[in-house]
Amino acid sequence: MPKKNFRSIPPRIFNKISRIQSDDLIVSCLLTINADEIRGGLLEHLDISLDANGLHFPRNIIPSPSQGKHSKRNVNGEIIIRKDLPMENRDYSWEAPNWGDEYNGTHTIDMTREVYQREFIPPRIVSMNIDCQTPTPGLNGYAILFQLDETLNKHSQDFLDRLLDLVNILQENIYTCDVNAANLSYQGYLRTIQLAWEILPPGERDQFIQRLAGNNPNPQQSRVIEQRYAFLLSLNPTDLIIGTSGLQRYSGAKITDNLVVFENIRYGNAIYIMFDDWNTLSQRSRTEILTGNFGNNYDRVVHSDGWEARVRTIIQRRLVP
Repeated sequence: MPKKNFRSIPPRIFNKISRIQSDDLIVSCLLTINADEIRGGLLEHLDISLDANGLHFPRNIIPSPSQGKHSKRNVNGEIIIRKDLPMENRDYSWEAPNWGDEYNGTHTIDMTREVYQREFIPPRIVSMNIDCQTPTPGLNGYAILFQLDETLNKHSQDFLDRLLDLVNILQENIYTCDVNAANLSYQGYLRTIQLAWEILPPGERDQFIQRLAGNNPNPQQSRVIEQRYAFLLSLNPTDLIIGTSGLQRYSGAKITDNLVVFENIRYGNAIYIMFDDWNTLSQRSRTEILTGNFGNNYDRVVHSDGWEARVRTIIQRRLVP
């Protein structure tokens, strides 16, 4: 499972904010989530479910405080111990047994102690708006929009504090986070879905597997990921790459600057050998790539018997000057 909390605002969020012209922002994200993950209860804490009648979701929900410390603070508020202020006297009283046995009666003990002052921060009760324009049954995945209903202004005094808190609330509940202009439409979100690439050196086996598998992979998934890692490493890559679009994970091996082997980790999908501006082409969905509307700068190999040999043959052909 991806990171639960952030101690500071991720650099990619600042980069995104710098590209947004609007002063008013919301913490929000459009995720394409696999149907099996929804049926498996991935988002049941948000009352999102999938059955034969399609996708079911609330239009608005207050995130459960059990999801993390920021979600808990959002509902219950927070008590801050003010060690920066002078301590104050506080009186305490309790009943104690006489001679160590309540049978002999009890007596009151009074005590005065110096304690730090405490400040109560009331809860914000920020809720989450949820939308999906294609909730029909039978789909492989669902594009679900999650928006926290607090608008942030770049120039407000508490902008960074509120941004960090809201980013963490979203992260705790959908395991990723993003920011967007407050007036962005659903269709606008659809146009912004991209893969975020992470580059790893070839020797980072455990990190590669953990990034793809999460914290609780099933045994079959772990075996597939380990096999994919071994195969990618056998191609002598300069770098390994990992990307996410929504909650779907992708992996690949960078052979040269213009040659990358790329696939979704879900077993049964095809593997793509991309070249000539692979970084742009890889942002497209599998369906978009297959239309041919974005060029033919790739080869596609289905995961059937002998697929590894076919991939090696294509790579060797591409490496020939």
